[in-house]
This record gives sequence, structure tokens and C-alpha cells, in this order.
Amino acid sequence: MARLKAATSEAHVATEQTAMARAMAEGALSRRHYGLHLQVFRVLVADLEARREAAGAAGADVWGPERAKLALLEEDLAHLAPTEAKLPSALAALLEKGLPDRLELGALLGRTYVFEGSTLGGAVLAPRLARSPGLAGEPFRYYRCYGDALGPLWKAFRREMNRLLETPARLEAAIAEARSTFAEVGHAFDAAWQV
Repeated sequence: MARLKAATSEAHVATEQTAMARAMAEGALSRRHYGLHLQVFRVLVADLEARREAAGAAGADVWGPERAKLALLEEDLAHLAPTEAKLPSALAALLEKGLPDRLELGALLGRTYVFEGSTLGGAVLAPRLARSPGLAGEPFRYYRCYGDALGPLWKAFRREMNRLLETPARLEAAIAEARSTFAEVGHAFDAAWQV
């Protein structure tokens, strides 16, 4: 997975430089933008989890039920006011348009890498988000999803990804899709920031 990380680091950094991501990291995210952020992730994670379920046993150790996060996003959104949890139609259309077509296993692993990595980063972001004006008392279930199991789950993920990405063609597909996914998330963050 080291090659996947190295080959996508530039795309990862670009996503972290969006206004939305910077506000999150600085503990300066407004309640409205937090709701929009969750809505973006709800669409992307719902799509990803449906794809992984359809893939079944092919990558079960990488996306088993213990890694499902859609329900956690729903819980976070339920904690917000209805107006803060409603996805604007223009943003919904943009997100739907940006979703990839059918993904073979390597590409699906690359897409999974981006979102599983965001879970790892969530351990750092949750306390920063909690310092944001207007977000005191939010549960941040999505960002705290693994709790004390974060380290062991990440190690297991990395080990299984290394096994599944031994095939050069699969690794290249994972790299391409991870780059595309980082760009997709960054584009969605920029669009949500403008709403």
C-alpha cells in the first residue's frame, strides 16, 4: 500500500487544501458547512457501500460489515436541524454526475482506500471539529466510528490491501481511481463551500 499512498499523495494534499478541508482542520467549520460536508459524504459513502456489497467476497476483509459507515453519517445528520441536513438539489446533481461508472476490483480498492483513510484522519479531525463554533455537543459518530479499534482495524486494512494489490494491473487501477476519488471529493467540497 506504500506505493498507492506515494502515488496519490499529491491528489490527497490537493483535497486537504480546499477551503472546506482547511476549515475542518483549523476547527473553524460553521454548522451549515458541517451539514453540507456530511451530506456530501453521505452520497459518496452510500454509493461506495453499495458497490462493495455488490462485489461481495472479493474484498470482504477490506470492507466487512464492521467498516460500514453510512448509518453513522445518518446519525450525525439526524442530530442537525432538518434544514442543515437537506442536500441542495444542485449539489446532489453534481455529486451524482461525478460518481464513477462500474468499477472493477482494483479501482474499487482505490476508492475504498480514500474513504478508509479519511476514517483514519477522522481521529485527528474529530477534536478539531468539536472546537468549531456551533458544533459543540455534536456526536461526530462518523469521525469517531472505530474508537479504540482504529489502530487494529487500520493495520488489518493495510495488510489485506497489500495482499489484494500485489497484481500490478490491479495496483495501477487502484492508483488511478484513488486519484480520481480525491479529485471528486475536492470538487464536491469546493461546490459545497459555495452553497
